[in-house]
Amino acid sequence: MPNDHYLYVPSLGKELQGCPPVSITGSYCALRCKHCNAKILERMVPAETPWKLVKVVEELHKRGAKSVLISGGSNQWGQVPFEEFVDAIKCIRGLGLRVYMHTGLVDEYRAQLLKEAGIDAALIDFTVEERVVREVLNLGVAPENFIDSVRNLVRFSVRVVPHIVIGVYRGEPSGEKRAVDALKSLNPDAVVLVVFTPLPNTPFGNCHPPPPTYVSEVLKYARYSLPNTPLSYGCMKPHRESYQLLEIEVIQLGFDGISFPSYSTVEYIINENIPFRVLQECCAYIAVQK
Repeated sequence: MPNDHYLYVPSLGKELQGCPPVSITGSYCALRCKHCNAKILERMVPAETPWKLVKVVEELHKRGAKSVLISGGSNQWGQVPFEEFVDAIKCIRGLGLRVYMHTGLVDEYRAQLLKEAGIDAALIDFTVEERVVREVLNLGVAPENFIDSVRNLVRFSVRVVPHIVIGVYRGEPSGEKRAVDALKSLNPDAVVLVVFTPLPNTPFGNCHPPPPTYVSEVLKYARYSLPNTPLSYGCMKPHRESYQLLEIEVIQLGFDGISFPSYSTVEYIINENIPFRVLQECCAYIAVQK
């Protein structure tokens, strides 16, 4: 099974691996967003039926997984079609695994199903920028649908962790501060910030990540605007040295987590005697541990 994220830290004597991602649509996505073009799905373990999902996760559990990330491509309405997988998810929860789930847009009915399934946290890419919705995500819905999705999940007491992709519009400013402002009144359980990183063979493959100075500006704005909300610097981010320095910055800003930090960041944490825990978990764990 694929394992895209791996880190060995000699100072800790630990081998770190990620929360295994599973796609319930295989490599299929109706939207094929311009920054992804379904390429991220190709890295996931395919499980296109409820039976296969249970079998795949049982195998992951035997290999030592304590949690699983259920994901998948979106349909034309921006929804990950999980409706037929509710019983399978209940079965997985019965194994004692934590279940994190990329949900796509969520109406009241889908929020109620997620509550019934008992997932630990719903992850949703969050934007309020119309040009992002139409020109990046290829969706014909209003940006308000993203706000309503978070509101529906909160209403049904499903932990919700919006993800903001900094620079998702070709590496340019993409309404991130407006997204942060919108989340102030929605009370999500946590927020994850990631950075647009061009993927080969996508429409945005020849674009550049947003400048580190702009990323820094957004990270500071999020921390100061959401002082009581757990924040994490997530998986997707460039790994060049100028971007690695941002990991030190989020520590200094008081972020609650960093996914797959660079070696230099781990050494900084150790050398500065900063208290920390090593978790082989999804970035949304900061919402579960509250």
